[in-house]
Amino acid sequence: MTYNESIDDNIGTRGYTEADVRILKNAVDNTAVRAFLTYLAQHAPDTFGFHEIVELTGRPHNGLRADLAGLTKTIKRVTGFEDGAWPVVIQDPENGECTYTMSRLVANWWLTN
Repeated sequence: MTYNESIDDNIGTRGYTEADVRILKNAVDNTAVRAFLTYLAQHAPDTFGFHEIVELTGRPHNGLRADLAGLTKTIKRVTGFEDGAWPVVIQDPENGECTYTMSRLVANWWLTN
């Protein structure tokens, strides 16, 4: 985990409204995905690597990848974001693992709805 205040200052809501977050939260029924998003919200705007999320959820690497692919499908289905944009910043370096960060504003919406 790393703290990155500049990310928090710059990522904002990624196009989400409080209502979008509420709709998404109500639609996410996968335990690992809910744990992932809740953990990011509880620790916003800290950044976590994929391996940390694997450890957090207890899911095998490929299982978590499938779960997160399901999140993209859920987002497209319930929010109207045709590109499946997550309420999370995903950084995917060419030679490293993906990292995930949620802004404090989106985190607050996730935790209070």
